[in-house]
Amino acid sequence: MFGLNLRAGDVILAVNGVDIDIITTEMLKYISYPNQEKALAVLAHRFHILRQHDRNTRMELTILRDDEVLTVDVRVRSNSFMSIRPQTTIAYELLENNIGLINPSHLLDGQLFDIMDYFANTDGLILDLRERPSHNFPSAIHLDSWFMEEPELFFRMTFPAQSTPSVFLDILRGYAGGRTLERAFHYTNNVVVLMNELTFSMPETTVMALRNAPNVTILGSNSIGGNGDILSLPLPGGISMIFSSLGVLTAEGGQTHRIGLSPDILVERTIAGIRDGRDELLEAAINFLINN
Repeated sequence: MFGLNLRAGDVILAVNGVDIDIITTEMLKYISYPNQEKALAVLAHRFHILRQHDRNTRMELTILRDDEVLTVDVRVRSNSFMSIRPQTTIAYELLENNIGLINPSHLLDGQLFDIMDYFANTDGLILDLRERPSHNFPSAIHLDSWFMEEPELFFRMTFPAQSTPSVFLDILRGYAGGRTLERAFHYTNNVVVLMNELTFSMPETTVMALRNAPNVTILGSNSIGGNGDILSLPLPGGISMIFSSLGVLTAEGGQTHRIGLSPDILVERTIAGIRDGRDELLEAAINFLINN
């Protein structure tokens, strides 16, 4: 059946007649990913499967939709044409049941102070860290000013010793919490932080800081495990390789690279939820706050 549109929730079985398992196995030879569990998540996030060299060509997809195998003929593009999660451009929103929602990916400079004042009397907060926060997003330490009255160690960082290759020095400690901001107040109601495989780098550091607060619960699935800075290494042929040069450890010295962070409450998306356009992690967070 040709002429059908690709829909959210469709399961791709083959591309141009080639089984999807063969395609993903070949692609993963050339893509860095933290571990096998997150390999397909990296492919989905980068949209590699639905790309071709010529964006004006068409791609034949064999899909599974509602237990029916169909053939879909789609025009490819260099960027994505489907979202892998519900998108929003709202920095904050007051939900039903007097619950505040903050999306750091759309915060403006200095906006967090007014938002927290606005949410001061809410019955709970949700902080969505499934997208990379904007560059104006305050550091994790500043954010914890509202949730932790006393500073607490939340990460250790190792640096490469320039005089001795392969040796890393454990020389940095990170603390979060305490009244570091004059306008901050102590928010005592429950806070839920949303996290999944799209949570990487700075959001992972933020999760590490926030989870020390007594009223914060991390909900979702494991983060990607790609924290630390980014360095670029130019290679012959115009190729550039990026990698993390700093080691990010838990306060106890535990590994985070390639492992990621684990949530307090595991909630994963379902094909049915994706098909219906539901945000199942947000729904679970709301239910948690209502019942706690």
